[in-house]
Order: sequence, then C-alpha cells, then structure tokens
Amino acid sequence: MRGRALMLAVTSGLLLTLVWSGSAIAHVTKFETTLTIKKAPSGAVDPGDEVLVFGKVKPAKCQDGQKISLFKVTPGSDNKIGTDKIDADGEYSFSLHPRSDMHVYAKVPKKVVVSSYQHSHTCKADKSDTIAINVS
Repeated sequence: MRGRALMLAVTSGLLLTLVWSGSAIAHVTKFETTLTIKKAPSGAVDPGDEVLVFGKVKPAKCQDGQKISLFKVTPGSDNKIGTDKIDADGEYSFSLHPRSDMHVYAKVPKKVVVSSYQHSHTCKADKSDTIAINVS
C-alpha cells in the first residue's frame, strides 16, 4: 500500500511539473499597435520647403526595427513615398519637400516575433490618421 501511494505521489508530481513548465515556456501574446503622426511646421509652407512628418509607435514590443511606410493619398490607390525603420524609442520621421498640397499617412505592417521557446508576440498592423500638408 505504501509503495502504491509513493508511486502515485511521484507520478502526480512529475505530471504537474511537466504541465506547469510547459505553460511557463509557451505563450502567445497579441498587441494592439498605436501609431501617431504629426508634422512640423504646423502651418502652410512655400513650395520645396522642408516638412518633417513624424510620430511614435506603441507598445515597446512593436517598435525597434519595425518597418514603417509613408503614403500620399491619391485618386485610386495611394502612393508609397517612403519607408524607414522605427527606432528603439518607437519614433520615426520622414523629411519631405512638397511642391503642392498633399495628404499623407503612415502605416506599419503586422509583426510576428517567434522565439525558440514557443513564445509568439504579434503586433497588429496599424494606419495613422491622415494629415494635410498645405503649400502656399
């Protein structure tokens, strides 16, 4: 009887250890990505003057090294006018020299990071608001 109880305790302990360690190792996390966009200067510019379009991506898991693209709104399909990488602080910027009025927005694609320990972090794709750049 004692042998059976000992065997049951050892088997139960082993089973619980395997279940808990497996749970601790594997996980899947999905993050809602937030993308902001601003410009400087805030008012109208002369043709060819520099306009800095910038913003930030959150959360931190979705930032460093992530690609970001800037699009110009056009009839039909929008035109990609630049691509860059987001820095470690989640910030990005594009320098433009517009000759006429334009509307632009930024976009980040979905990002999936999978490690060898069955961790999976998914950052959802996001699109910023559209901002107007007025050229006088």
